[in-house]
Amino acid sequence: MHRLILRVNIWLLTVLLAVLASPAYTQAQSVPVPNAQAEKLWEQYKATFIQADGRVTDKRQMHISHSEGQGYGMLSSVLYDDRATFHKIWQWTKNNLQSRQDNLFVWAWGKRPNDLWGIIDYNNATDGDLLIAYALLKASAKWDDIGYKTEGLKIVEGIRKHLAITWDNRTLLLPAYYGFNRGDGIVLNPSYLILPA
Repeated sequence: MHRLILRVNIWLLTVLLAVLASPAYTQAQSVPVPNAQAEKLWEQYKATFIQADGRVTDKRQMHISHSEGQGYGMLSSVLYDDRATFHKIWQWTKNNLQSRQDNLFVWAWGKRPNDLWGIIDYNNATDGDLLIAYALLKASAKWDDIGYKTEGLKIVEGIRKHLAITWDNRTLLLPAYYGFNRGDGIVLNPSYLILPA
């Protein structure tokens, strides 16, 4: 039964990826160029969600920070050619979420039960790792900074080594390091994939 469900899910994932990667779909997607109104929204976003130290907060979840939010903040900074904000977000992310030994990032940082702030879940989230690596590689290309590329490739290496698995002659990415490769099968979640990355 588990193998049948997994085969159906892999089939659906394969169809979804084929559609999203098709030339017809990708050509229809244009990348917006920031204009004055978009720049104003970016400034508003920064004022609302990005702290002075570079921590991106989730106001709906008690000001928690996630690796995904940090990655989206970094990627948006590249899009808006905001190197100063990118650098602040990256430094906070590196100093607070990159505490694992495998080049992946802890996914949750916030207020602990003892009222101190810090890491609240040491597991990673693959989408956060992908976003951060993608943003670093984009930043390296945009600002000609080899250091960002070096950091990004370390994360890619960690993703390949610890999250990529082979099943039925296919390479798949687990949603996180812990909890998805079980004795009775594997659990996949396409929402943890960042397709452009």
